[in-house]
Amino acid sequence: MKKLLPIAFLLFPWAQTFAYPDQVDNKAVKYMGGNPVSPPMDFNKIGNSFKNGELILAQAGGNLPSSGLSRSDKKDGTDDEEVEEELPAFYDNRKAEIGAWVGASNPFPGSEAQKYLDTTLGGGFFYRIPWPWIFYVEVGASYSNYLSRSERALTTIPVYSAICYKLPFELPITFMVKAGFGETYVVARPANTSRWDNTLYAGFEASFVAGKKLRIGIRLDYNKIYESDLNSPAETKYPYVGPTVDSRLSNPYYYNKVDTEFFHFGLMVSVFL
Repeated sequence: MKKLLPIAFLLFPWAQTFAYPDQVDNKAVKYMGGNPVSPPMDFNKIGNSFKNGELILAQAGGNLPSSGLSRSDKKDGTDDEEVEEELPAFYDNRKAEIGAWVGASNPFPGSEAQKYLDTTLGGGFFYRIPWPWIFYVEVGASYSNYLSRSERALTTIPVYSAICYKLPFELPITFMVKAGFGETYVVARPANTSRWDNTLYAGFEASFVAGKKLRIGIRLDYNKIYESDLNSPAETKYPYVGPTVDSRLSNPYYYNKVDTEFFHFGLMVSVFL
C-alpha cells in the first residue's frame, strides 16, 4: 500500500484541480446582467481600474449593474481631441493676431535726443502672422509726441516690418525677439519741418495667453532714426531771408545732423484671429 502512494500522487490530475476556466460561466454573466461571452479571454490581464475606460466585463459586452457602465462601440474621442488635452494651456497654436500697446516713449539714454526731449506717453498697434517656418512677420506703427522745456518738440510716427522669433522655452510665459526696419514720419518744431526718415527697429516681448483668444504682456521697442545722411535745407543756400522768416533757418550752423534713438516700454493686448 505504501508503494502505491507515490504512484497515485504522480498520477493525480493536479493540473485540472488548480486550473481556472478560460471564460466566465454563462450563468454567472447572465446573473450580472451581461451577455454570454463567446471568445476566450485572458484573465491575466483583468484589472479593477477605470484608467483605460471600462472594466473587462464591460468590454466583453456586459453591463455593470452597480456602476451603470455599459459597453459602447463609439470611441471616447478622436486623436485630435486627445492631443489637445495633453497640450499645456499656454500652447501657442500659431494663429494670426492683431493688437495694440500703450506705454512710455523715451529718448534713448545717452543719445542726442535725450538732451532736449522729455519722456512722453506713446501708443501703437501691430499685426502678426505665423510665417515663414518657425518665425513670425509683424508689421506695425506707433505715435509719440516728445516735448521739452523750450520751444523744441518732435513728433514721430514709425512704421515698420520685422521678423519675430519665439524663444523655445517651455514656460507659461512666451518670450519673443524681433528685428526689422521701416520709415518714420518726423515733424520737428518750431521749424515745422516734416519728412520720412529710414528707421532701424528691434524689439522684445514677454506675454502669456489668457483663455483662447487673448494675449497679454509687455513689450520693449527700439527705434533708430537715421538723419545723418540728410542734406541741409534749401534755405541755407540763399543768404537773403524775408522779414517773416526766422533767420536761424538760413544759417547752416544751426543744423546738427545726428541719428536719433528712442525706445518704448508698454503694456500690450492682442486678439487671435
